[in-house]
Amino acid sequence: RFREDLFYRLDVVTIELPPLRERREDIPLLIEHFLERKRRKMPGKKIEIDAAARRLLLAYDWPGNVRELEHEIERLVVLCDGRVTIEDISPAIRAGTRPVREEDPLAFPLHQPKPLKEIVERYEKRVIEQILEEVAGNKVRAAKLLGIGRRTLYEKLERYGLK
Repeated sequence: RFREDLFYRLDVVTIELPPLRERREDIPLLIEHFLERKRRKMPGKKIEIDAAARRLLLAYDWPGNVRELEHEIERLVVLCDGRVTIEDISPAIRAGTRPVREEDPLAFPLHQPKPLKEIVERYEKRVIEQILEEVAGNKVRAAKLLGIGRRTLYEKLERYGLK
């Protein structure tokens, strides 16, 4: 619960921004900003986004707004070397829709709570599946993206019965 007095102290200026889909002219600037920020963090990494991929990024509605765009750029920087093409962009963005998972790994009926370990394992399995799908099964890239060693990834794949 947020303290009311603190809220009024912080609520000096309210800035209303329309969603990113209504500010498409900002997308190229944001792409360059996020690319430049990633280049500074990874000095040896050279990433350029080709014209077709940029058009695709401009055409997407960005329901997750700026944060979704930032995450996509970060994903591209981590996974790609050199020139980014349409094929490198997330399948959900290429399709024009965000992925909808039929089963939420965290969804449990309230009358049937689960142990924390089971919840964490279900979620971890789902994340690993999603990353493997994004990198077309490349386990080296998946481990790098997940921030774990290959051996750890292989152990988790075996534990969860994934290929």
